[in-house]
Amino acid sequence: MIPTYPYLLGRFLSRSSKMNVFILLLLLYGCEVTLSFHRAIFEYHLIHLEKTWFEAQQYCRQHYTDLATFRDMDDIHSFKRPSSFTEVVWIGLFDDPASWKQVMSNDSNSWRWSVTGTTSPGGYQNWQSGEPGNVYGRENCAVIRNGLWGDENCVAQRPFVCFTGKSFFKTH
Repeated sequence: MIPTYPYLLGRFLSRSSKMNVFILLLLLYGCEVTLSFHRAIFEYHLIHLEKTWFEAQQYCRQHYTDLATFRDMDDIHSFKRPSSFTEVVWIGLFDDPASWKQVMSNDSNSWRWSVTGTTSPGGYQNWQSGEPGNVYGRENCAVIRNGLWGDENCVAQRPFVCFTGKSFFKTH
């Protein structure tokens, strides 16, 4: 049992000082202290309407936040879908035609997220082997196919995934 030093010192210390002493005592006694950090989480919504990438983006922006954005594998895992899910669906990733990399090559670093207009923080990518292929220079929008990203022509009609962004404080 941890001695109640903060209680004994209570007459002499302010409340915030008592907390500092208590945390110090926890650390001295080898207790684990949890730390908090701020992280935005996303709720994903699979929409079974057939739309072009641009129509899907507009729909998501009207009803949710935007087309789905994936920052890392944690986001991919939080996109819960049935195990039998085999649909090819639009996500919020597009190849920026104004990017010099798009003009010069099929470099995956020229791809931007719809919601921010930027590449993935930390360089996260989840492309299928051989993708992005940009066949005939017309595949500038991304889909998820069997859990991996692929590029397709933006005017194809597909179901899509929207997300709702929320912020919260999480402890570890």
